[in-house]
Amino acid sequence: MEKKRARCKHCGDTYASGSGFNGTTNMNTHIRKRCKKYRPPVTDSRQTFLVKQPNVKGVGSTLGTSRFSAEECKLALAEMLILDELPFRFVENRGFRKFCFAMNPRFDVPSRRIIVRDLYKLYVEERMKLKKYFKSSQVRVCLTTDTWTSIQNINYMVVTAHFINYDWLLQKRILSFS
Repeated sequence: MEKKRARCKHCGDTYASGSGFNGTTNMNTHIRKRCKKYRPPVTDSRQTFLVKQPNVKGVGSTLGTSRFSAEECKLALAEMLILDELPFRFVENRGFRKFCFAMNPRFDVPSRRIIVRDLYKLYVEERMKLKKYFKSSQVRVCLTTDTWTSIQNINYMVVTAHFINYDWLLQKRILSFS
Protein backbone atom coordinates (compact mmCIF):
# COMPACT_ATOMS: atom_id res chain seq x y z
CA MET A 1 0.00 0.00 0.00
CA GLU A 2 1.43 3.36 -1.05
CA LYS A 3 1.64 6.04 1.63
CA LYS A 4 -0.05 9.34 0.78
CA ARG A 5 2.02 12.54 0.94
CA ALA A 6 0.87 16.13 1.21
CA ARG A 7 2.85 19.07 -0.25
CA CYS A 8 3.08 22.48 1.46
CA LYS A 9 1.85 25.09 -1.00
CA HIS A 10 4.20 27.71 0.53
CA CYS A 11 7.59 25.97 0.55
CA GLY A 12 7.01 22.70 -1.33
CA ASP A 13 8.07 20.30 1.46
CA THR A 14 6.18 17.00 1.56
CA TYR A 15 4.78 15.19 4.60
CA ALA A 16 3.01 11.91 5.26
CA SER A 17 -0.76 12.24 5.15
CA GLY A 18 -3.76 10.03 5.10
CA SER A 19 -6.81 9.20 7.13
CA GLY A 20 -6.33 8.08 10.67
CA PHE A 21 -2.69 8.04 11.73
CA ASN A 22 -1.16 11.13 10.02
CA GLY A 23 -4.26 13.16 9.16
CA THR A 24 -3.58 16.90 9.17
CA THR A 25 -1.31 16.99 12.23
CA ASN A 26 1.93 16.82 10.24
CA MET A 27 0.96 19.70 7.97
CA ASN A 28 -0.40 21.84 10.84
CA THR A 29 2.84 21.35 12.78
CA HIS A 30 4.86 22.23 9.69
CA ILE A 31 2.86 25.43 9.07
CA ARG A 32 3.01 26.57 12.71
CA LYS A 33 6.64 25.72 13.50
CA ARG A 34 8.79 24.86 10.50
CA CYS A 35 7.61 26.55 7.29
CA LYS A 36 9.97 29.43 6.49
CA LYS A 37 7.79 30.94 3.74
CA TYR A 38 4.36 30.89 5.40
CA ARG A 39 3.03 34.22 6.63
CA PRO A 40 -0.38 34.30 8.28
CA PRO A 41 -3.02 36.39 6.52
CA VAL A 42 -2.86 40.08 7.35
CA THR A 43 -5.88 41.18 9.32
CA ASP A 44 -7.36 44.63 9.52
CA SER A 45 -4.91 46.86 11.43
CA ARG A 46 -7.85 48.72 12.97
CA GLN A 47 -9.12 45.55 14.64
CA THR A 48 -8.52 45.44 18.39
CA PHE A 49 -7.94 42.46 20.62
CA LEU A 50 -8.21 41.88 24.35
CA VAL A 51 -5.09 42.32 26.50
CA LYS A 52 -4.41 42.19 30.21
CA GLN A 53 -3.44 45.64 31.54
CA PRO A 54 -2.16 46.53 35.03
CA ASN A 55 -4.56 48.45 37.28
CA VAL A 56 -3.92 52.12 37.95
CA LYS A 57 -2.98 51.33 41.56
CA GLY A 58 -0.48 48.71 40.37
CA VAL A 59 -2.28 45.81 42.06
CA GLY A 60 -3.94 43.19 39.89
CA SER A 61 -4.99 43.66 36.29
CA THR A 62 -7.97 44.40 34.09
CA LEU A 63 -8.94 43.62 30.51
CA GLY A 64 -8.47 46.29 27.89
CA THR A 65 -8.19 46.55 24.13
CA SER A 66 -5.10 47.03 22.01
CA ARG A 67 -4.03 47.10 18.36
CA PHE A 68 -1.01 45.45 16.76
CA SER A 69 1.62 47.89 15.57
CA ALA A 70 4.81 46.63 13.93
CA GLU A 71 6.48 50.01 14.60
CA GLU A 72 5.70 49.80 18.33
CA CYS A 73 7.10 46.25 18.36
CA LYS A 74 10.33 47.41 16.65
CA LEU A 75 10.65 50.27 19.15
CA ALA A 76 10.08 47.91 22.09
CA LEU A 77 12.69 45.52 20.64
CA ALA A 78 15.22 48.35 20.31
CA GLU A 79 14.55 49.46 23.89
CA MET A 80 14.95 45.86 25.10
CA LEU A 81 18.37 45.64 23.45
CA ILE A 82 19.42 48.89 25.14
CA LEU A 83 18.00 48.21 28.60
CA ASP A 84 19.21 44.60 28.78
CA GLU A 85 22.54 45.43 27.09
CA LEU A 86 22.08 42.70 24.49
CA PRO A 87 24.20 42.37 21.35
CA PHE A 88 22.59 43.35 18.04
CA ARG A 89 22.98 39.79 16.74
CA PHE A 90 20.51 38.68 19.44
CA VAL A 91 17.63 39.37 16.99
CA GLU A 92 19.03 36.74 14.63
CA ASN A 93 18.96 33.89 17.17
CA ARG A 94 16.64 31.07 16.15
CA GLY A 95 15.12 30.78 19.61
CA PHE A 96 14.27 34.47 19.77
CA ARG A 97 12.71 34.40 16.29
CA LYS A 98 10.66 31.33 17.21
CA PHE A 99 9.52 33.04 20.41
CA CYS A 100 8.48 36.20 18.49
CA PHE A 101 6.58 34.11 15.94
CA ALA A 102 4.75 32.28 18.74
CA MET A 103 3.88 35.57 20.48
CA ASN A 104 2.62 37.30 17.32
CA PRO A 105 3.09 35.79 13.88
CA ARG A 106 2.34 39.18 12.27
CA PHE A 107 5.59 40.67 13.63
CA ASP A 108 8.45 40.17 11.20
CA VAL A 109 11.65 40.33 13.30
CA PRO A 110 14.03 42.85 11.72
CA SER A 111 17.67 42.06 10.93
CA ARG A 112 20.46 43.44 13.07
CA ARG A 113 21.28 46.05 10.41
CA ILE A 114 17.75 47.41 10.58
CA ILE A 115 17.93 47.37 14.39
CA VAL A 116 21.19 49.38 14.29
CA ARG A 117 19.55 51.91 11.97
CA ASP A 118 16.49 52.17 14.24
CA LEU A 119 18.66 52.51 17.35
CA TYR A 120 20.65 55.32 15.75
CA LYS A 121 17.41 57.09 14.85
CA LEU A 122 16.22 56.65 18.45
CA TYR A 123 19.56 58.00 19.72
CA VAL A 124 19.26 61.15 17.56
CA GLU A 125 15.67 61.74 18.75
CA GLU A 126 16.63 61.31 22.42
CA ARG A 127 19.65 63.59 22.00
CA MET A 128 17.43 66.32 20.55
CA LYS A 129 14.94 65.92 23.42
CA LEU A 130 17.75 66.17 25.95
CA LYS A 131 19.16 69.31 24.31
CA LYS A 132 15.70 70.87 24.31
CA TYR A 133 15.19 69.91 27.97
CA PHE A 134 18.50 71.44 29.06
CA LYS A 135 17.79 74.65 27.12
CA SER A 136 14.28 75.09 28.50
CA SER A 137 14.91 74.07 32.12
CA GLN A 138 17.00 75.71 34.78
CA VAL A 139 18.47 72.49 36.20
CA ARG A 140 22.08 72.29 37.23
CA VAL A 141 24.09 69.51 35.68
CA CYS A 142 27.03 67.62 37.08
CA LEU A 143 29.30 65.96 34.50
CA THR A 144 31.32 62.85 35.23
CA THR A 145 33.67 60.74 33.15
CA ASP A 146 34.50 57.10 33.43
CA THR A 147 37.17 55.14 31.59
CA TRP A 148 37.90 51.44 31.37
CA THR A 149 39.65 48.84 29.24
CA SER A 150 37.82 45.82 27.85
CA ILE A 151 39.09 42.24 27.79
CA GLN A 152 40.10 42.85 24.15
CA ASN A 153 42.33 45.72 25.39
CA ILE A 154 40.07 48.43 23.89
CA ASN A 155 39.85 51.68 25.84
CA TYR A 156 36.45 53.27 26.48
CA MET A 157 35.39 56.61 27.92
CA VAL A 158 31.90 57.85 28.73
CA VAL A 159 30.68 61.34 29.71
CA THR A 160 27.56 61.29 31.88
CA ALA A 161 25.29 64.14 33.00
CA HIS A 162 23.68 63.87 36.44
CA PHE A 163 20.87 66.21 37.46
CA ILE A 164 17.78 66.43 39.63
CA ASN A 165 14.53 66.95 37.71
CA TYR A 166 11.47 68.97 38.78
CA ASP A 167 10.07 65.96 40.67
CA TRP A 168 13.27 65.78 42.76
CA LEU A 169 14.37 62.54 41.16
CA LEU A 170 18.03 61.98 40.33
CA GLN A 171 18.49 61.54 36.60
CA LYS A 172 21.47 60.19 34.67
CA ARG A 173 22.05 60.57 30.92
CA ILE A 174 25.03 59.43 28.85
CA LEU A 175 26.15 62.34 26.68
CA SER A 176 29.10 60.82 24.88
CA PHE A 177 30.69 57.40 24.53
CA SER A 178 33.92 56.68 22.72
